[in-house]
Amino acid sequence: MRKKLLFSVLSCTLGLGLNAQIIPNGGFENWSPVNYENVAGADFTQHIKQSGDKVEGQYAVKLENVTDQGNVDVGVVLFGHAGNNGISGGVPYSGSPDSLVFYAKYNVSAGDSALVIVFFYDADVPSQNMFFIDGSSNSFKRFSFPMNHGGNVDSIALAFTSGNFMSNPVAGSWIILDDAMFVGANATQLSNTNFENWNTSGYEDLDSWMTKNSGRYKDHKQSTAEKSMDAHSGTYALKLTADVIIDQQWGARNEGSISNYYGVQNGSIGGFTFHNTVDTLVGWYKYSQVGTDTANIRLAYVGNGVNGQGANINLLPVNSYTYFEIPINTGGTPDTLQIDIDATKYPYNQGNSGSVLYLDDLALKSDLTTGISSVTTNNGVSVYPNPVQDMVSVKFSSTENQTVTLAIYSIEGKLLSSKTFGAVNGNNQISMSTLDLSKGIYQYVLKGNDSILSTGQLVK
Repeated sequence: MRKKLLFSVLSCTLGLGLNAQIIPNGGFENWSPVNYENVAGADFTQHIKQSGDKVEGQYAVKLENVTDQGNVDVGVVLFGHAGNNGISGGVPYSGSPDSLVFYAKYNVSAGDSALVIVFFYDADVPSQNMFFIDGSSNSFKRFSFPMNHGGNVDSIALAFTSGNFMSNPVAGSWIILDDAMFVGANATQLSNTNFENWNTSGYEDLDSWMTKNSGRYKDHKQSTAEKSMDAHSGTYALKLTADVIIDQQWGARNEGSISNYYGVQNGSIGGFTFHNTVDTLVGWYKYSQVGTDTANIRLAYVGNGVNGQGANINLLPVNSYTYFEIPINTGGTPDTLQIDIDATKYPYNQGNSGSVLYLDDLALKSDLTTGISSVTTNNGVSVYPNPVQDMVSVKFSSTENQTVTLAIYSIEGKLLSSKTFGAVNGNNQISMSTLDLSKGIYQYVLKGNDSILSTGQLVK
């Protein structure tokens, strides 16, 4: 369902004359299923496909190097246990095989190697076997690699990769594997290393945004960016849950975040088309914190000589949907707007994991105010006095009898006061005391039964 926020004619403080800029899927209505075919019994898989090109039986497995957010990821199938930094352990195993035999056809790019890795564990002490496959073969080739295990084995990990993840894997390298088995007088087999049995699983991901859901799925973790029916309007909102991970190499990172771009070694790729010098990002949120946590939205303006961090806002805890806005002044004419949304504050603290941000109706005022005259004609809104003193009044025209609420928010999005009354079909006026407001800039929102009638800034 497409969301519609019906705004009336706004004052010049909203930036009249801006070009319409649209935030794709800013209402968080559009989600797509991401389904994977997985080798049954494998603890970890990445960039694999079921293949009908096989030695025998019905299926083989194809692994392929893929470019993901500027980096080349290798295809992997692992029987064992995966950790943050590679293989972390094995599955119970009582054999002591002489060799590993399998069949493969492959096309490994120059400078890259497919890998075969076998760890035999004796009381958690591993004996490592690693083999490299280079070049290409258009037909299945039989491989037999000798195994070193020291004689006493209680568990095992077996992994195949399409590229050398320890070096610089090359996009496009691939390998098809079939009929892997251990050989020897004391050899026993792992389940499904002939790759005949498969299952399908997956998750839902947010269209037009970068989430951490893919990596979390591969790590057997729940998605942090989820579709929620607890929406401000429309059918869905974004539910973003903070999960701070301590990484030995990179330190603390928050997987409860989304962005509309991804970083690469010398910059970034992505973002939304944006050319305005002045605008305002608006939206609705609610937030439950762990400890003294806050959520955060950060903007950056990129292109045409405009490069650098823009505005940001900390979102404080609120129990019901609350309006917020972030003023934009780029100091030039960019071509891209980049947005980061975090469910926890920086620097990241693992003790804040579990803070939850609900976000909905993210938009730019230049988009919301474009073409509205064709929808709400003769619905002029007058807010006076502005700057306000002891009282603010709003005159407006309604096309029906309805309940209308006038609310005043701080720039941080905190609801300060509100008043509800019954509007009639025709001209109306609502007044509200501003005696309790200190000097500053505020946001007013005039909301009808099922739409926002007007929004703007107040100065005191």
